[in-house]
Amino acid sequence: MTNYKGIQSTDRKRTRAHAIIPTEDLAWAMKQKPSVNQLWHECWTSDPYGSRWISLTTSLSYSAFRAAKKVIQEQNLFLFTPKKSVKDGRKTEHWMTINLHGSRRKSYWQQPTEYEKFLKSEYWLTIRQEILKRDEFKCQCCDAKESLQVHHLTYKNHGKEHEHLEDLITLCDDCHKKQHSLVVNNDKD
Repeated sequence: MTNYKGIQSTDRKRTRAHAIIPTEDLAWAMKQKPSVNQLWHECWTSDPYGSRWISLTTSLSYSAFRAAKKVIQEQNLFLFTPKKSVKDGRKTEHWMTINLHGSRRKSYWQQPTEYEKFLKSEYWLTIRQEILKRDEFKCQCCDAKESLQVHHLTYKNHGKEHEHLEDLITLCDDCHKKQHSLVVNNDKD
């Protein structure tokens, strides 16, 4: 692969697409009225990533824009917000948009891991509550009472926590991060 300066590169990280349009979204847009399809295309052109609000430029009439905007917003593809300003003593309004399916929207693209699913399970929430109660709802390192988490001292009893409550401890967010950084640093030695 040759970069923009003409230098050969074998870095595979840069060969992946930066903006990915979900196939379902594309199929949906193709079935819509021309005004909806046009606005959907203009939105993707304005914001393929979904990381921040972007100013939207459209060639649709105001009434066609409002009707198409409603359809797209109801489909949860993009959000729209008006931005009002005063220029030369005149009030103006233009629209901002954000892509809810953009390539930087991890919440849309990434499926939860098995462990993330486990942490939301009724089983874990029950165990977690039992440990918080046992530890009097305070961090066992610094006695903080906010941002509490239940930490596995080891993962050898994962899935059998109810039989090994001693393998769990209540930590605040800061102490939990420190605990994990200690484990990572010890693994490097």
